[in-house]
Amino acid sequence: MGLDITAISGVVTKKTDPIAYDFHALLDADTSTFYINPDFPDHGAEFEVSSGKVEYIKSNEAEEYNFRVGSYSTYNMLRNLICLAVHGVKVEKVWDNPDKYATKDLWDLLNFSDCEGVIDSVTSEKILKELKENKENFVNYIKRDTDIGDMDTEHYVDSYDSFIKCFELGANGGVVIFG
Repeated sequence: MGLDITAISGVVTKKTDPIAYDFHALLDADTSTFYINPDFPDHGAEFEVSSGKVEYIKSNEAEEYNFRVGSYSTYNMLRNLICLAVHGVKVEKVWDNPDKYATKDLWDLLNFSDCEGVIDSVTSEKILKELKENKENFVNYIKRDTDIGDMDTEHYVDSYDSFIKCFELGANGGVVIFG
């Protein structure tokens, strides 16, 4: 088991574009469902649902990208490395001090489920900007960390780049799905 990420641009829901959604429904377009994690409702606030499940279809211009971050422990290590590089503290300290960190870079990524849920386009755009702004800090930090081998360093940089790609799609009228 591990964490898989799916990013889709051009997601159409009844809430975001009711006319387009109904049009695609008339054409018998395939619908799929994503899940808004109730522990992190702000990450999917764009969809305003009470059930937690959102039906969607992909627009004709939609793009999709999938990647496996690795095991949950690998993802937690990545999240910890990002936090150390950006804030100088382990991620647990960020979680324990939301009043101090909720307005800081990458809060919305660091303070999100490690197993399931969705991040909407508004939040994706914010995370994308912060990932890009902090990439150099992240790369420099893990290159200095003597406990990380070369293969792991390459994996973490590749994962960071994959997150950038995911949030680029998510920010383009899409979603980033953790599952």
